[in-house]
Amino acid sequence: MEIDFLGCERKDDSAVFSRRERKKRDQKYAIIRAAQDIIEAKGYVAASVNEIAEAADIAYGTFFNYFPTKEDMLLFIEQVEYEDLHEIISIRFADVDTVSAVLEGVFLEWCNDSFRYRNTSIQLDAAIIRVYPPNYVGKIHRLLVSVLQEGVRRGEFRADLDCELAAYMLEAIRHVAVRSGQASLIKALFQQQLQSMQA
Repeated sequence: MEIDFLGCERKDDSAVFSRRERKKRDQKYAIIRAAQDIIEAKGYVAASVNEIAEAADIAYGTFFNYFPTKEDMLLFIEQVEYEDLHEIISIRFADVDTVSAVLEGVFLEWCNDSFRYRNTSIQLDAAIIRVYPPNYVGKIHRLLVSVLQEGVRRGEFRADLDCELAAYMLEAIRHVAVRSGQASLIKALFQQQLQSMQA
């Protein structure tokens, strides 16, 4: 068992999931990846469950063993994004010295992925607003908050930093850039935000 810099336990998959659970998880991810490609090409409304199932190499009915509806599949993408970002922190940035560098790397990775699957990201943001209550706080938000809190704890960020608000600001930067299609905004706005947080 390893401990990442956030203090979260990281366990080997084989210790946590049975073979059957791993297979089911892997199939869910295959469906998500297939769906993202189709949504990018055709749009969310035009992407049919049948097409997604065919691209994921499963039967139409099997799709519903994993997701009750197409919207449930779309909402699960938030979980996949969170897991990807957490893994990036745990593995790629495990030996990085500064929290600022970790925050920048994770944030830019999230934004790059959001632009790679821009149509999906826009639809996911809309679905979260439509389905969840107004006070909903997602796992990615909590992940950003935990990184920011670590920065405060290490003295890299201001002691009086409102980590919740700073995480919302980062999410807003990503949201505006993705919605407007202006990837060039991201680095400059991130740097401004980072400077305002530093001790």
